[in-house]
Amino acid sequence: HQVQLFVLLALTGVFLYDWTTAPRKAARAGSFALAAVFAALVGGLVLAPAWEYGSRSYRWVNLPSPLRHNETVPYIGHTPFAVPPRSLLGVVTPLEGAVANPFIGVVAASLAMLGVAACWSTRLVRVHACLALAGLAFSMGAYSLLHGLLYAVVPLLDKARSPSQALVVFHFGLLVVTAHGLDALRAPAPWTRRLSRSLVVTAGLLLAITLAASATASPRGRSVLFTAAIALLLAAVLYARFHAGAVLLLLAELSAGTAYMVRPRSNPQAPNHLDRLGQ
Repeated sequence: HQVQLFVLLALTGVFLYDWTTAPRKAARAGSFALAAVFAALVGGLVLAPAWEYGSRSYRWVNLPSPLRHNETVPYIGHTPFAVPPRSLLGVVTPLEGAVANPFIGVVAASLAMLGVAACWSTRLVRVHACLALAGLAFSMGAYSLLHGLLYAVVPLLDKARSPSQALVVFHFGLLVVTAHGLDALRAPAPWTRRLSRSLVVTAGLLLAITLAASATASPRGRSVLFTAAIALLLAAVLYARFHAGAVLLLLAELSAGTAYMVRPRSNPQAPNHLDRLGQ
C-alpha cells in the first residue's frame, strides 16, 4: 500500500504543475479525473477487500499497544524506516545494511547530471528532475521537511510508515533524466568534456580519502574503491565517445552493485517465502 500512495502523490504533484501551467486548465483537469476514475475501478478489486480487512484488524507499529484502522499512526513510528542522511552516499556507492537501497550508481547519476545540464530547457527533464529530488527528500522521513508537511495534510498517508519506499519515485524520475543525458552524448558538447574531467577528479578524491583513512579492507572502503574505478572507466568511455560503452558500464555497475542483496534460499536471515508459497 505504500508504493501506491507515493506514486499517487507523485502523479498529483505532476498534475498540479501541469494544470497551473496549461492554457486549457479544464481539459487538463478532465484528463486527470478520467485517469482517477479508471484507477479506482481497476484498483477496486484490491482496494475494497483491503479496506474491509483494515477496518477489522489491529496493527502493531512499535508502540506499547496496537492501533485500529481509524487511528493515526504517530509520526515517531515512521522514523526507523526512513533513509538517514548517512545513507545518501549509497546513491552512487553500494552500501550494505541500509534500511532501503538508494543505489543507482555513478554512471546513472553522472548521465542524469549531464541530462539536467544539457536538456534543462526540455519540460520533461525539468519535471522528472524535480520529481526525483522530491522522492529522495520524502524518503528521508523525519530528516526532511517535505515528509512532515505531507504527513500533516494528506489523508491516510500516516498508514505508509516506510518513507524509504518513496525511493521508487526517486529512481523513476532520475532514470528518465539519465536517458536524456545518454541522448546528449550523441552530439559534441562542452558538457561531456566537463563531465569527463569531473569524473577523474572525483575518482582521485575518493581514492585519496579511502587510502588516507586506511579503509581499503572494510566493506564500505571496498565500495568506495569500486565507485572510483567505475568513475574512471566512465571518464575514459566519454573521452573516447564510445556511447555504447556507457550503456554497458551502466548495466555492469547496477549488476555488481546489488550483488550483495542476492542471498541463498537457505540463508536464515532471509525467510524463505518462496517455499512457503509453494507449500
